[in-house]
Amino acid sequence: MVPDKDGMIDYYFAEHKLRADINSLFEEGQVGFSNSRFMDEENILVFSRDIDGVITVMTYRK
Repeated sequence: MVPDKDGMIDYYFAEHKLRADINSLFEEGQVGFSNSRFMDEENILVFSRDIDGVITVMTYRK
């Protein structure tokens, strides 16, 4: 996914639609996995950003 002009991304986690500011997920210029992760009893959500700024949201389930 590509952030909107305000740097926001929309994603789903555990059937909830969420919105996040990429500046809160990544340091300026950071690529690779974010240090921000979200977890519940059955899911882990992680973010990754490539060198072109494209963000991948990955959910791992039990």
